[in-house]
Amino acid sequence: MAELAEQYQDPDEVVSYYMGNEQLKTQVKSAILEEKAVAKLLEQTNIKDVEMSYQQALAAAQQQAEQDEGAEEGEQANA
Repeated sequence: MAELAEQYQDPDEVVSYYMGNEQLKTQVKSAILEEKAVAKLLEQTNIKDVEMSYQQALAAAQQQAEQDEGAEEGEQANA
């Protein structure tokens, strides 16, 4: 919360405002939780940048979607 408030002229007032408003406090907590989840997932992944054209990217996405769909169908058949 303090990091968020630092960008304002009166950080203490901003913190007090957020702490006094449950909806805003919940939104901040959700955003923090999302950031932590994304950071944890990124730690566990191996990201590889690949240059390709827009058409190549669409084709790769379509191929991945088809593979994912096939895997889901296989899981359902085994259930």
